[in-house]
Amino acid sequence: MKYSYIIVDDDAASISKTAKVFAGFSNYFLLGTANTSDDAVNLVLEHKPKMIVLEIDPTKRTADCR
Repeated sequence: MKYSYIIVDDDAASISKTAKVFAGFSNYFLLGTANTSDDAVNLVLEHKPKMIVLEIDPTKRTADCR
């Protein structure tokens, strides 16, 4: 069985590293990536992935996180 996933991360280099790790597992496929919470919500609602890999630095505050 194949499992879909998305990566949510505020660091582009980290997204790339995570995608490379998952590329080694044939039963997972990447639906998309997001670097903001709004983009992440839209991806989840549109694609309904089986898994979400989330890495957001909690020390970085944005206007929508207050």
